[in-house]
Amino acid sequence: MNIHFFARAVSSTASFTDGSLDRPLARATRQFLVMSLVATLAACSSAPIRQAPPTPQPAPETGQPAPAAPSAPPITAPRPVTPPKPPPVRAASSTATDALVLASSNATAAGDTRGAITHLERAIRLEGRNAALWARLSTAYLRDGQPLLARQYANRALALAGNRGDWKRAAWLAIAELEDYAGNTNAAEQIRRQYASGSG
Repeated sequence: MNIHFFARAVSSTASFTDGSLDRPLARATRQFLVMSLVATLAACSSAPIRQAPPTPQPAPETGQPAPAAPSAPPITAPRPVTPPKPPPVRAASSTATDALVLASSNATAAGDTRGAITHLERAIRLEGRNAALWARLSTAYLRDGQPLLARQYANRALALAGNRGDWKRAAWLAIAELEDYAGNTNAAEQIRRQYASGSG
C-alpha cells in the first residue's frame, strides 16, 4: 500500500468526532490504520537491498612465465676488406726515357756519338735527377773526345746518386772510364773491381 494513502486515511478519522459516529468506532478505526501503517513501514525497511554486481576479477595467473620475446642476433662489425694493391703504373716520362736510352745505345753501336749524346740530353730533360742518365752522358762525351764535360757530368751523376746503389755504381764506372782515359789505370781497375759486381 501507499504510505501517503494511510496518512490521508488517519487524518480523515478526525472528521468522525462530529458525533455522527460514536467515539469507540472512530478510535478503533484509527488504531487499525496506524497498525497497518506501521506494518507497511516495517515491510519496506525489511526489503532486501539490491547490491551492485561484483566487478569481474582478472583470471589468476597459471604460474607459467610469459614467453620471452626473441632476442635480435648480435650485430658484428664487418671485417675491413683490404683492396688488392694495383700494379705499379709506370710514368709516361719513364717510358719515353727508356726509348731515348735505347736509341742512344743503338747510335753508339753504329758509331754515331753525336746522335747518342742528343738522345741522352733529351732523356735528361725528362728526368733531370736520374743519375744513371748523367753517367751515360759522361761516357758519351768522353767517347766524343770531350773529357772536361765528361768529368763534369760524372761528378753530377755521383752527386745525384745519393745512397741508391745502382746509380752510385753507374757514376763510379763513368769515373773509372775517365781515370783510364787520363792514364790512371790502377785507379780505374780498383774502381771497376769494387763496382763491377754491383757492390760498393
